Amino acid sequence: MLSGAPASRLILPAWKQPLTRKAVRTTPLYNIRAGVGYLLLKLAGFEVKDVLDKDNTIHQLTVKAGDSFDKLAHAHGSTVAVMQAWNPGVRGLHPGQVLKYQKAPPDGRGMAGCHHGKRRHV
Repeated sequence: MLSGAPASRLILPAWKQPLTRKAVRTTPLYNIRAGVGYLLLKLAGFEVKDVLDKDNTIHQLTVKAGDSFDKLAHAHGSTVAVMQAWNPGVRGLHPGQVLKYQKAPPDGRGMAGCHHGKRRHV
């Protein structure tokens, strides 16, 4: 939960600073709290689902030098999973390539349960 994974957003902001990996390993109280949090997360069936924008428009972009799926997805309001799903044969990016993508809403609203799009906790 401390690794920056989607579940890490469940940690209260006030706890993020003192709750480090070292503190969890060396402070018994933090270790117990982290263990309880981990078990609750597993028992709750926490799941991250992707959400697509309600507008089903498929956009295109042209790859520039230094671009990556992550950089492009962030810049164009999409996710790496969406970019890869719309461009299944693409392994490496090269300047001049044209890629397809679909946007995800910035506030997480959209079609829940889709296998790609903006990630949302449910």
